[in-house]
Amino acid sequence: MSVVASRQLLKRVIPLFKSKLALNISWILVERIVQMVIALFVGVLSARFLGPANFGIINYSLSFMSLFMAICTLGLEDIFVRDVLNEPSNTGKSMGSGISMRLIASFISIILILVTLQITAPGNDLLFTVSLVLSISLIFYSFELIEFWFQSKLQSKYVSIAKIITGVCVAGWKIALLMLKASVVWFALSVTLEAALMAGILVFMYYRNGGPKWKFSWNISKVMLSQSYHLIISGLLVSLYTRTGQIMIGNMIGQSEVGIYAAATRLSDVWFILPLAIISSATPVIIEQKKHDYDLYIRKLKQLYAVIIWLGIGVGIFFSIFSFLIVDLLYGPAYSRAAGVLNINIWSGIFAMLGTARSVWVVCENYQKYVKHYIIFGTITNLLLNWILIPVIGIYGASWSTLISQMVVAVVAPMFFKRTRISSQLMFDALRLKGLRVQTKSKGLQ
Repeated sequence: MSVVASRQLLKRVIPLFKSKLALNISWILVERIVQMVIALFVGVLSARFLGPANFGIINYSLSFMSLFMAICTLGLEDIFVRDVLNEPSNTGKSMGSGISMRLIASFISIILILVTLQITAPGNDLLFTVSLVLSISLIFYSFELIEFWFQSKLQSKYVSIAKIITGVCVAGWKIALLMLKASVVWFALSVTLEAALMAGILVFMYYRNGGPKWKFSWNISKVMLSQSYHLIISGLLVSLYTRTGQIMIGNMIGQSEVGIYAAATRLSDVWFILPLAIISSATPVIIEQKKHDYDLYIRKLKQLYAVIIWLGIGVGIFFSIFSFLIVDLLYGPAYSRAAGVLNINIWSGIFAMLGTARSVWVVCENYQKYVKHYIIFGTITNLLLNWILIPVIGIYGASWSTLISQMVVAVVAPMFFKRTRISSQLMFDALRLKGLRVQTKSKGLQ
């Protein structure tokens, strides 16, 4: 094909590709906005009804359960997307193998959660019951891998529809619980029902849209695990430095404080809907671009980082100004101290989202083995700071610990390793808006 013909073809294909990407992001955004509205309305009403103590029990159990999520997910998400894009003929085997391994890991995790709670919190029957109900949801999260199949095809609208249906149904369930003044155990059951309903809809949509039949392959399973075990360790460490704050708060100063801290965390996480939608849609695009044009691939990464950084700065300023008003309107006087936590936590989100976006680069460069090393820095930082600061300044100490450890993981620690140093440099370039524009006079077909 001639250069002229190639350019004409690109002029036709690229707008279609961009339109598909924009449509994909739009569907994800609609779903996340619906979920945000439901979470703010029903979630806030639930938090008010339960009060800091019972709300704290649920969030303490969720934090404890999240420590095992890395074991359940097996770090397969981005690896699965990459394999589907590179070897679409093996999609059925990759899907079947991934889900099978996740199911096994989920059952093991449930046992570990319950045994650990019996050792660390003997005699706390309510905490044990709530944790048991919540942990069953891990089984249904195994089917979450279907989301990434739709993501790899830029067809996130099906996942978005499934999540909207699930969110509305569960919201109705919670409203009924509020009207009946149900116990905290029934509210915990909402999480498991949500996971089960979502899994059922995803499986239906997968086969409805021509998804390949699942087949388990021992060879593919071994290859996936050999590439993902670094990510499993990294995911476990991430859970440690993002969730141990709430666990340590519960153990050191009480579960009511966990409820106040969790209320602030939920508000600080609200803005994640936009960057997560962009990252989800950009992932297959960036992975595909890596195979064709390295310079454009790097530029796309910088653009992704820049969007996250500057969007986060704008959100951080807004919440810093209005945090006290927002908390008072939504949660009421019982949660007033959540405003101070929100002022700190909102800035942690920028670094958390940068870390999420960087996972695309990690998989593209096959640098999974480095991730666990710099996450260890963040985990140690977080545990030490929590141990020092929580007894002194309470829940605010946990907030500062999270912020500093997120900065360490996202920017500081990678600079100590030669091959991952470029990741931090790309983020600094994105902050300065350097190298984001397309170079019209560069070589090749840009």
